[in-house]
Amino acid sequence: MTKDNLKIEKTIEPSEEKPKAEARSFKVKTIAFNGLAVRLEPNAESGLVDMIRFETVVTVESIKNGWGKLDGGWIDLQLTIRK
Repeated sequence: MTKDNLKIEKTIEPSEEKPKAEARSFKVKTIAFNGLAVRLEPNAESGLVDMIRFETVVTVESIKNGWGKLDGGWIDLQLTIRK
């Protein structure tokens, strides 16, 4: 079959594309009495960006390997409870 013999059944217009699934954010409260480290990357060896006080509520945008992505870095979700 040559490409001249191909028949296009339907062209998908951009408005017909399925929307991409958006990550749902959620809130957590820190339970680390001495504060919770905000890291550059989702691991304990990564550089320290900030500290979050005990019982502070923050919004997690996404999760990776047990770490929660915040606006300014990553936190260990084992040291939080979901709100």
